[in-house]
Amino acid sequence: KVLDGMTLEEVSHFRVSKDMISKIGFSPDTQYFATADVENCVAIYKWAPKDDDESKPKEWVYLGKHNAHYKPITDIQFGISPTGQPELVSIGQDRTIVAYDLSRSSVTGGIVLKSSVKVEQLAVPTACMWHKHGGVCGVDHSV
Repeated sequence: KVLDGMTLEEVSHFRVSKDMISKIGFSPDTQYFATADVENCVAIYKWAPKDDDESKPKEWVYLGKHNAHYKPITDIQFGISPTGQPELVSIGQDRTIVAYDLSRSSVTGGIVLKSSVKVEQLAVPTACMWHKHGGVCGVDHSV
C-alpha cells in the first residue's frame, strides 16, 4: 500500500510480490520508487499519468518487475546520473550490481537493464551507496 504522508490515507496499492518486500527506495526527485523482495526481484513504480495519457491525473504506476539476481538482494539505491536523470541500482549476495534503465522502462516494455556487473569474487556485498560525484562503482555512465 502507498499512503499519503500527511493523512496516512491509502493512495494506491499493488499486489506484485507473492512474498515479503525486503527493501524500498525512492528516487531523489520522488518520481520513482522501487522495491526488492525475497524472491530476488526488483519492482519499479513511476509517478505518471496512467497509460502515459497526459489527460489523466498522475498516480503511482507499476512499470514492472525484474529478476536480475539469483541470490538475495542486499540493497537498492537511487541516485542522479551525470546528466541529472534518476538512476537505480541493486546489489545482491550473488556479488552482482545491476543498473536499471529508468528512461527506457515502461508499462508496455517492462523493465530495461542498463548493465549487470560482477563486483566481487570472494566477499558478499551487504549494502550499496550512491556517491554524489561519481555514481556507483561498476556502473558505466557512458552507455
